[in-house]
Amino acid sequence: MAWTCPATPGSGHRSWPGTFPTIPMRRAPPWRPCCAATRRRASSDAATSSRAAWGTSATSARRIATRCGAAAPTGWRSGRRPPENASVPDTDALYRSLPVRELALGDASLPYRCHGSGPDLLLVHGFPLSGYTWRHVLPGLAQRHRCHLVDLAGLGGSRWDEGTDFSFEGHARRLKALVDQLGLPRYDLLAQDTGATVTRCLALMDPPRARRQVMINTEIPGHRPPWIVEYQALMRLPFTPALFRLLLKSRSFLRSGMAFGGCFGNLDLIDGDFHREFVQPCIDRRRRMEGLRDYLTGANWPTVDAFATRHAEFREPVLLLWGEDDPTFPLRRAKAMLPQFRDARMVTIADAKLLPQEEKPAEVAKAVLEFLAA
Repeated sequence: MAWTCPATPGSGHRSWPGTFPTIPMRRAPPWRPCCAATRRRASSDAATSSRAAWGTSATSARRIATRCGAAAPTGWRSGRRPPENASVPDTDALYRSLPVRELALGDASLPYRCHGSGPDLLLVHGFPLSGYTWRHVLPGLAQRHRCHLVDLAGLGGSRWDEGTDFSFEGHARRLKALVDQLGLPRYDLLAQDTGATVTRCLALMDPPRARRQVMINTEIPGHRPPWIVEYQALMRLPFTPALFRLLLKSRSFLRSGMAFGGCFGNLDLIDGDFHREFVQPCIDRRRRMEGLRDYLTGANWPTVDAFATRHAEFREPVLLLWGEDDPTFPLRRAKAMLPQFRDARMVTIADAKLLPQEEKPAEVAKAVLEFLAA
């Protein structure tokens, strides 16, 4: 149904097709929908006229929605036009079109997707994401590699229970079982955040097959990210998951350093598909928040600190791919970690924080492909 919005001077009125019920507005007879002719005239410039009448204020959208008893339009959540690096529809559609297999891997079942052809490349996400975070880099990588994507236990569409091992080594053992099931003779690794700690454990468990590693903004021996240790302690309290489900409804909290403010240089990227895939499910479903809790509390820091000496055991080349502005894993600490490896190099991504694969996917894909082709 269409509803009428205030007109710009001298323009009569315009209609904006939507899901809102008809409501009385200025310059329109009460409770009367727009005529078909008006809707046709408006269709060519609906976006322009709507912005002209109401601006791009999210407050206006929420105010209208409240009067109508409906939710504010999703596209207006940020109160701005979609950012340039917002979800590209074809990458979202590509990821969703991939067949999904649920693989039973001991104490958890993990969703698995595969795309592309060429040498095998295992892509592993970090906290609190899923394989979906690779959607923007997947098309480019799949042109040269057979890409294997998985959701780690506790996150995404995984299934787990109270007996699941959420330590870094536990995740790595399940990935090794996945590689065994797939029968991969050799494979390279691309991982970010805690996922790159998991793949480091995997590479140490499976040296004959695990080859080159790309690590994106990940744990550093001797370093503790801000808030993480505190959150690990809080998450062990019974009321905390419910509290965080409430906090995630706050846009201010989401954009703060306590949530995703440290993940993005462009905070508008928290809205849209990122919010839909990684935030809203935690608000809507208690089980998703419980998975985040179990994943987070399972992170064991002695394993991270032991890498200070164990990094030297990696015989294959390593690439540290780093968002330069990351406050979670600062660049200066990453550079200090570089000499711990036998054969490692670093590529930095300007104007990116913890999640460069979300902010600068083209630059990430280019760096990964160049490294793996060398």
